[in-house]
Amino acid sequence: HYPQFFSRHDLKIRNFTFENTAKYITYIQASTHFIKKDLLRHFKKLNENQIFVVNEGVDKKKFTQNVELSFLDKYELPDKFIFYPAQLWKHKNHITILKAINILAAKGRLVNLVLTGEEFSYNRTVTEFISNNKMKNVYYLGKVEFDILKAIYAKSFYVISAALYESSSLTIYEAAAFGKPILASEIPCHIEQSRGFDIKFFEAENCSKLAKLIEY
Repeated sequence: HYPQFFSRHDLKIRNFTFENTAKYITYIQASTHFIKKDLLRHFKKLNENQIFVVNEGVDKKKFTQNVELSFLDKYELPDKFIFYPAQLWKHKNHITILKAINILAAKGRLVNLVLTGEEFSYNRTVTEFISNNKMKNVYYLGKVEFDILKAIYAKSFYVISAALYESSSLTIYEAAAFGKPILASEIPCHIEQSRGFDIKFFEAENCSKLAKLIEY
């Protein structure tokens, strides 16, 4: 679905696997209607009745009960920050957020950002951008345990879901469970998910407009 992030060899293997799956599968569960349409468009052997849309969800009790903020003491986070929980893959679009925050910093508006997520091959691009631009207002915590993740959600001012592509965003459901305001990239799955939530959108790679939205 996002070929710019894979080699031709990787794509050939994936397409072969997906084609065979589509040929022999009985039913498929898709997390959004966007993915259902995508499957029907790419794999002609499938028919609409084979694909059932079952949205992702979270156990709200796990996100609202027993949130212990003291787990965050060791990180010395600021009192006010925005939060982006995402693995460090290219399509998660961290650089657009960092550029937007830099634009605001040049205007004298300091915005704190907390990042969590597993390190992958794209990790160096993100961390070097932070280091080269001396962004002391950005806190990358790496992969964190669930109790720490909950505490960060609970303490955050608002949450960003910035990906260039998603099947669906669990971040949006988690943020909503905490009643947090959400900024999201204007991609099909986010638009579909927004039907149940109040979400402010930005063009996925437009750092200038994102900066204005953050400032607002």
